[in-house]
Amino acid sequence: MKLALRSLRQQLVAALVIFLLAITTVITAFTVISNERAERFTWTTMLGFEMDRIEHLVDDDDAGTITTTDDGKNKILYFSEKSNATIPAPFAALGKGVHDDIKVDGRLFAAMVRGEDDDRRVLAVDVTSVEEKERELAKQVLITMASLMVLFGLIAFWGLNRFLKPLRQLSDEIALLKPENATQSVPPIPRATSEITTISDAINAYVERNRQFLEREREFINTASHELRTPIAILRNNLQLSQTDLRNSTDPLPRLERSSQVVDEMADLLSVLLVLARDPSKLAPLYEEFDLRDLLNEVTAQHSHLLELKELSFEVAGAGVIVNAPPKLAHVALSNLIRNAIENSDRGVIRAVIAAPGTVTITDPDHGMTPKEISALYAKAARGGGGDRQLGIGLQLLSRICSHLGWSLNFAESDDGHTQATLNFPSAEKLS
Repeated sequence: MKLALRSLRQQLVAALVIFLLAITTVITAFTVISNERAERFTWTTMLGFEMDRIEHLVDDDDAGTITTTDDGKNKILYFSEKSNATIPAPFAALGKGVHDDIKVDGRLFAAMVRGEDDDRRVLAVDVTSVEEKERELAKQVLITMASLMVLFGLIAFWGLNRFLKPLRQLSDEIALLKPENATQSVPPIPRATSEITTISDAINAYVERNRQFLEREREFINTASHELRTPIAILRNNLQLSQTDLRNSTDPLPRLERSSQVVDEMADLLSVLLVLARDPSKLAPLYEEFDLRDLLNEVTAQHSHLLELKELSFEVAGAGVIVNAPPKLAHVALSNLIRNAIENSDRGVIRAVIAAPGTVTITDPDHGMTPKEISALYAKAARGGGGDRQLGIGLQLLSRICSHLGWSLNFAESDDGHTQATLNFPSAEKLS
């Protein structure tokens, strides 16, 4: 069962009202206690002073009861048992000390009692008008406080509504995001606070990462379906021809060796595609340090059999350098550059020069490319065209590897008219 959710505005307003009630209760309690203490101190001082004054003025033998007035408003009563005066029952029941809120004949009195047994003296003052003013003042204070609480509640409701409006706008914008729209984002929210802007930026960053992930997945599927079609066709053809060779008692080993080579190429291709489908920030476990010269020597040795039908040779120059990169992908990239040089050359020396901090320049011995052809090569890679390839993973994937891993690949025409391919690995250092 889905629980009913309360809005943040309602919760904040309720919390603020509860807070105001708590503060009001505490202040009211403190005020009442302070007022009672001040009132008691006032009655103690005033009655004590008045009783001292009366006791000096009257003769107890002649006056047991005295009634006076203060400005004709507050009645003051004085009783002395020593003069056989009868003390009214409400006062007679009082103990020694100061007492207030004593009700006598519908009037309120504050009284002070002195002495004990037959020497009890009582001084009482009519405080009815004072209590009435006190109650009127308390009523006004309560009305004022209630009005202020209502006013504060309305202000809080309005302020929170204005404060939460950007948050509601952000929620509405998030609700408009559609999975099928790859270019969507949360627009800037008017009058948004820094916190809401941070949330908006975080959501946009997440949407962008998700878009890149989906784009990599889409490219992986499209490229895999395209690039694997050729090697699978070669394998099927070689298997069919091998079957024919077996029926004709012909040695099928060359075709099987070619099939094995195609399988290796497919493994390299899948390795590349799987890396391209991953977030570049999560490729750190694939990185290793290795000697670039050793890797280049290994690549040229593996491709030496391709030189048998051509008048070609390899030459590797330059000191060894340490590079920090995925060795499998570096091997694939160098292999394809070497194969490309072999495919475009018939005779001469294919030179591979290593330079610090981690650059390999491969020059083929044929006619090279004109600037127009080099521009067409880049444009073809940018459009995603892999070109006609018989070996390797093609220029498109090679360009994507370099872009994905932060490598740089450049094609140019050398001074003597040959084609140069320069591959640069970052984070490299020269061997000591």
